Amino acid sequence: MKRIKAILLVVTILCAAIPYSVFAGSYIDSDTLGEESIMGDRILVDYSGNTITYVYDDYDSELITQVNKTPHYSDVDESEKYISGISYLLQAGIIENQSSNRFNPNALITLEEFASWIGAAYRVEHSLSSERQDAEEDNNGNDLDWAFENQIIDLSLQKGDLKESISWKDALEMMYKHATIENNALITGEYEMSDGVSSKDISMISDTIIQTFVSAHLLTKDDQDKILDHSPLTKAEAAHLLSSYIKYIKRPTLIIGSNVYNYIPEEKNVSNNPKWTSTESGSHPSVHKQLTIWGFSVLFNDKTSSISNLSGKYSATARGYINTGSVDPDTLENDSSTFVGHYCNSQLKNKNYTTNPTAYTRFNNHYYNSLVAYDNGGYEYAYKELGRAMHYLEDITSPPHAALITGDDHQNYEVYARNNVISVSQLTTAPNSTYTYMASTSGQTMCTSFATESEGYDYLVYLADSSTTKKNGTKTCLKKAQRIVAGLGYRYLQDTNRL
Repeated sequence: MKRIKAILLVVTILCAAIPYSVFAGSYIDSDTLGEESIMGDRILVDYSGNTITYVYDDYDSELITQVNKTPHYSDVDESEKYISGISYLLQAGIIENQSSNRFNPNALITLEEFASWIGAAYRVEHSLSSERQDAEEDNNGNDLDWAFENQIIDLSLQKGDLKESISWKDALEMMYKHATIENNALITGEYEMSDGVSSKDISMISDTIIQTFVSAHLLTKDDQDKILDHSPLTKAEAAHLLSSYIKYIKRPTLIIGSNVYNYIPEEKNVSNNPKWTSTESGSHPSVHKQLTIWGFSVLFNDKTSSISNLSGKYSATARGYINTGSVDPDTLENDSSTFVGHYCNSQLKNKNYTTNPTAYTRFNNHYYNSLVAYDNGGYEYAYKELGRAMHYLEDITSPPHAALITGDDHQNYEVYARNNVISVSQLTTAPNSTYTYMASTSGQTMCTSFATESEGYDYLVYLADSSTTKKNGTKTCLKKAQRIVAGLGYRYLQDTNRL
């Protein structure tokens, strides 16, 4: 399977009121913008052959550019498992393309090399002064000095020790020291989700640093195996580790084709109004899980003949993770049993009439996390996050969630739908327009559209359960949810370069 490439370039551009746009395949430089445009603000652009672009804009600049070239090493090709991380660090300026044009991906990385990479990451992150960057043609000396000064590596080490190879655990400890210096999201837990992360015997390790990286979903099961085996770290693996960590703490804008994704930091400690607590009945399968399963059946019915190896791309294992994710938010993100973040009306507001958190922001962030995790090779987490994203779109198709109806009326309607309608609402196919719309429409636009439509069915909540109108309207909403799941499953294949 073709791995997604990730490349970075440092660009300085105007931080001004320029329309937010993408210039595919072009390089926007100071001549294009004019001297008055250069204000010293930094944008890092990660271009990947029309697949996925990571853009670090410090949340200030509104112009995004792409570069029509793909720097590479002669000994690293697209079959390299960790191509994403290698390309990513190269264009960031964290690693350099040597005159030999070779990276030696399978060589063991030394303490000196990895410490220099972390120092370079700090330099790039903070756009340090030109005096430091121009002091030497090669920044490695300065970056290593920074690592020593900040005790990323032990000051007592002898020169010969710097040439020794390091283990996976050594690398994690060095990145953790960087995170502590920065007091970034790895330390604060800003992006953490208590989802019972899957790990292979990692509980045997009491090391809190390793547990921190596992909790942040920065270690795949293969990575964990290598830690447990005390395996030395290759340069390709080191690039994978460091690039995954940087993406996690920076949460860059993603550009995939014409689609743009931004992570929306969630507001904490929001004031919540009382609402019924949703639980999954032991005698009834989760409605979310059923809608997700049926949605994938629609996708398979519609696209098996036109998408090569669709059953392999969404294997039974992958669909199992997605199904698990589709029910997670009712327990993992229930907002202290108020479920405020599960509501979203046509103004993209929740039941407290605030814009964060909502079913839209939660959908947006889980889908974003899924894309980055897939690029990093964390497939289990990626598929679970995809399922969680689907959960929130399904919420928006429910009239009480979109019409901001709370209390017994909300609860009674969903019990009615589960007990009386879901069993007769399975869809078998969706029109081509479903896939076209879902593959090309922004999350904000689609959530606004879905919520507007669902709001129009608010009257269903108050009809008698025996009403034919109530049953037919509810079936319409449930079938809409299945089409959305099918369409998002299709879009995900497009966004992960598998169509």
